[in-house]
Amino acid sequence: MTLLDEAHRRLLRWRPGSGRPQPVPLAINGTIADLSVGEDGSVYVLETTSLDGGPPVLRRFAPDGREMGLVRLRDRTSSQLRLGPEGPVALQYPSAQWMPLGRGGHELGRLAQAAGGKAGRPAAGGREVVVWHQADEVRVALVGARGVAQAWRVTSATPLGEVQLAEPYGAGLVVVLRVYEEGRDEFEVLVLDRRGLVGRFSLDSADWAETAPLSRFRLVGSSLYQLGSTAEGLFVDRYDLEVTR
Repeated sequence: MTLLDEAHRRLLRWRPGSGRPQPVPLAINGTIADLSVGEDGSVYVLETTSLDGGPPVLRRFAPDGREMGLVRLRDRTSSQLRLGPEGPVALQYPSAQWMPLGRGGHELGRLAQAAGGKAGRPAAGGREVVVWHQADEVRVALVGARGVAQAWRVTSATPLGEVQLAEPYGAGLVVVLRVYEEGRDEFEVLVLDRRGLVGRFSLDSADWAETAPLSRFRLVGSSLYQLGSTAEGLFVDRYDLEVTR
């Protein structure tokens, strides 16, 4: 497991069976950032705030922390970093498009980012994940070469906050939404497939400490991981989605 401790400019990396993390120093700004790790161990850090007042930057590091490259994003803000089939992509604003930041190990400039921008996030198998959201409704779809393969509409009697996660899972998607109620909020995990809603459960928001707004959840195989924090420290919980089917 790899965690970004941006305030101390380092990674914390837990090996299987180890009780303590291995710290890996990183040459980053120390501001709020998002993290993705490639299958080869390459580390990608999207710094949402640039120290020189320019647009956000993506930094690429070797597994041992050596800096390997830097990309300046085309738009002035960004909210999420993910690794697509061809390289890192970021959801940028005001365009509200997923733009490629690298391809084949090479960084892409602003013109190439704009040319490759799409409303959908690239996923495996040539598919894209498309998300549309308003106050009490979220629509998500898996789109392939022939158009929309599957789509779902989620409505709520209480206001819906951000869409934390929308990831392919089997023949469907796992979606994590923040739901607001009087004086409190929580995360709602939805497992969707061709039959519709096949699993759901609620999680405490557990966000005492500040993190990148959309970096709290990751899906690996059939396990959903949540990053949370209390006054005592941080934690990572794992949930087995197989039991929800």
